[in-house]
Amino acid sequence: MNDLKDAKSFDSYIDEINDTESLIKSINDIGLRYNANYMLAFFFDGVVWGKMIDGRFSFSSGIVENSPEINYEKLIECRIFGRECEVFLRKNDNKLYGSVSKDGEDYEEHEYMLWGQRKGKNGGVINGFTVVVENRGIRHAVPVTIDYPDNDFVVKLVVRNSIDYDEDGQAYYSGGRLCDIVVRRIEDELKRTYF
Repeated sequence: MNDLKDAKSFDSYIDEINDTESLIKSINDIGLRYNANYMLAFFFDGVVWGKMIDGRFSFSSGIVENSPEINYEKLIECRIFGRECEVFLRKNDNKLYGSVSKDGEDYEEHEYMLWGQRKGKNGGVINGFTVVVENRGIRHAVPVTIDYPDNDFVVKLVVRNSIDYDEDGQAYYSGGRLCDIVVRRIEDELKRTYF
């Protein structure tokens, strides 16, 4: 397997991912190489979250019915991310393409709520994932363990937007990437947001 030090070797590395086994191995390798704690992958038959535990990714596959097994043939896109960077993999015409997004000097973080309330035994926690269900019935197995009682929490996906400047000095967003997942008490979130 090629080293991931430069763009050419990264492209060669991506070219070696051609089946489910190499995809899973690469997700783990990329997570370790780029210090990424989370993964979010979209497949034709559902969504899979991943969480780095003891040097390997654990996946939400099978925890909820719309979280299938990792399958290279059904992959649409995959984001492996952490505070330092995001590796984005996508399939087009049965070929895998990839890119690495790192932050420039200027950026802003925005948080987007993942809707739902905990459901199930043990507060919905299964293998380090927490099952949350939206009012519409959509179920997620988010890659966090929620320690708050009842449903007194919010889960948020943190997106970091890079800022660049045009020739006139006007700022604009030049790109965005997934960065983190945070859990907060609703009371603390209300104070943070509105006061």
